[in-house]
Amino acid sequence: MTITQIRYFVEVSNQMSYTKAAQSLYVVQQVVSKQVKRLEEEVGCQLFERQSGSLCLTEAGQILHDFWGRMLQEQEEALWRARCATQGIGRTVRVGALAISTIQDRLAETISVLSEQQPNQHFTVSSDSYRGLYQKLVSGQLDCIISLEDENTGLSDDFEEQPFLELWPSIVIARSHPLYREGVTAKELANTTFYILSSNFSWHAEHNTLKYCSMCGFMPRHIEYFDDVGSMEMALYAGTGISIIYAEFFRNPAGRLMVVPLEDNPRKISTQFSVTYRKNQKDRLAPFLAELLKNRN
Repeated sequence: MTITQIRYFVEVSNQMSYTKAAQSLYVVQQVVSKQVKRLEEEVGCQLFERQSGSLCLTEAGQILHDFWGRMLQEQEEALWRARCATQGIGRTVRVGALAISTIQDRLAETISVLSEQQPNQHFTVSSDSYRGLYQKLVSGQLDCIISLEDENTGLSDDFEEQPFLELWPSIVIARSHPLYREGVTAKELANTTFYILSSNFSWHAEHNTLKYCSMCGFMPRHIEYFDDVGSMEMALYAGTGISIIYAEFFRNPAGRLMVVPLEDNPRKISTQFSVTYRKNQKDRLAPFLAELLKNRN
């Protein structure tokens, strides 16, 4: 067996899809299928099965996924340290974060403080969707991610999550929207266009939005999907649609977006920004975590 076969198997396990795994690996699906098939032949057991049309790990597949997933993560970590040592770079923390102003502002302050206190500590920061951050953390490409806690469901016990800012969903609507007025409710906006983060970006955005609408006794008649927060914010300024989302996602520098609290109890669907990492990395990340979580709300 080869490390490529193992990597392909782990990626299919993470995605539960040969097609999505191939896209993530930048190869054609047939290559992934062939390598996984050869791996099954070498280990002498079936790693995947289909149940009700969905791809699932067999018991043997789950055992090997857990083992090889950890192995790949440790390999990535060792390679990174080796490269840093070769290049004379100090310890580096690889952070992934949503491209959302509230997170990026907090992260910038944290890194600035630590860079002054510990000159040998280095940081790399990359932005991605919820799904992208999750996958990079699991595969060992990132040491920690800053995301929403309800987007990280399914992580194994190898990971730990610390929340630091609670969020309540609200109606976000531009002053220029023809239906805008103080005290407007979601149900009154049922005939307008609802803006929702797409499944490419978020695991749960559509579910959470439709869940709230259902609680109010209606379903949106028109939905437009967005693959990133920035493009959604620009669309909201145009006043042609609204969103049920967390207001902290938007900078809204001119105050043209109005935030209307949901009329029902928002605690039923609240969430939190959190930092997530592997437990075996906690000591190495301790200074970063302490500074990031210093003023948690």
